[in-house]
Amino acid sequence: MGGKPARRKSARSPWRIDAADALRAIQGALAARTDAGALAGFLRRIRNRAADGEALPLAEDADSLRFLERLGVVGSRSQDRAAAETASFLDEAARAGGPEPAVGSVLIRGFASGIYGVVTETVCGDEPRCDACPLAESCLHAVSPHEAAIRYGPGESPGERIETEGPKNLSPDELLALLAATGGKEGEAVRACARLLAQGAGLRAIAEMSPAELARAKGISPRRARAIAAAMELARRWAVEPRPTGKPFHSGRDFFDYYRLRLRDLRKECFVAVILDQKNRFLSDEVCSEGSLTMSLVHPREVFRRAIRECAAAVAFVHNHPSGDPTPSSHDREITSRLADVSKLLGIRLLDHVVVGDTSYVSFVEQGWL
Repeated sequence: MGGKPARRKSARSPWRIDAADALRAIQGALAARTDAGALAGFLRRIRNRAADGEALPLAEDADSLRFLERLGVVGSRSQDRAAAETASFLDEAARAGGPEPAVGSVLIRGFASGIYGVVTETVCGDEPRCDACPLAESCLHAVSPHEAAIRYGPGESPGERIETEGPKNLSPDELLALLAATGGKEGEAVRACARLLAQGAGLRAIAEMSPAELARAKGISPRRARAIAAAMELARRWAVEPRPTGKPFHSGRDFFDYYRLRLRDLRKECFVAVILDQKNRFLSDEVCSEGSLTMSLVHPREVFRRAIRECAAAVAFVHNHPSGDPTPSSHDREITSRLADVSKLLGIRLLDHVVVGDTSYVSFVEQGWL
């Protein structure tokens, strides 16, 4: 009775498994975890209540709906549609010789959330025990034993640690899990997001995935996929949002932190002139050229035009190396030397020239070259 349910036998059946076999497997799993006599007595009472016209609406139980979604029986968040899909599943099971619908409904509830006083050790609860589930092979979100949800002690969960330690101390999968977790199920979400990161080769690849593509990953529901996609888009917009006017730059690191996300993934070199006031506060910036830097491409007239127009007190230059290595080339140093001479003639202070790489930068000032 507790064996694995057969795959669906008819092409007309809308489910991945045979409904009657699934319910028999559920009943066997429950019987193995509780007193068989108590369970049988409870089911007899349910039959009697059903005969008197009393029903237990399965579609109103959140735990049961979550289980049926995992199994592919329920595909809609609409309660009316979910109720119809659930009723159809239970009716097909009864027609095929399985438990009658009233009993099947209670078996599913006991499997997903327990039955007060009868079944306390659930299989498919908040933290599913996929290794003990006879339906795991048919589940859309089953995990192997070593992938089971992480269990946290007091103060150890990502939600608690982000408050006590700050977001910088959380790993990428923990940060994604905070976006994807529903109902506080952070342990389950961390495992799912760790698999997603490994499958997508990192955050950059995930940022390019659509919600539909994200939802195909094991353990990532459509709701989780939408939350992750929204967060990635917010990060993208933050990266290109203009720096607030009046905010000063204090070091090469400041330029790197602000421009790295805008420049590091570009396939061509991009030369940016940053316009500053006398206190090195940001006024504006402008892309002066794109392509391999040469004397003709980075012309002083174009580079200083905006600085002159805005009566800038200072200017800084930032450009990227698509290779990811920020080491300045001989061209970079020659161009910087020429622009430094022009800045002296114009009376506009050259604050720095920062070359942006993938994970690091080189500041001409910090190297003593300016």
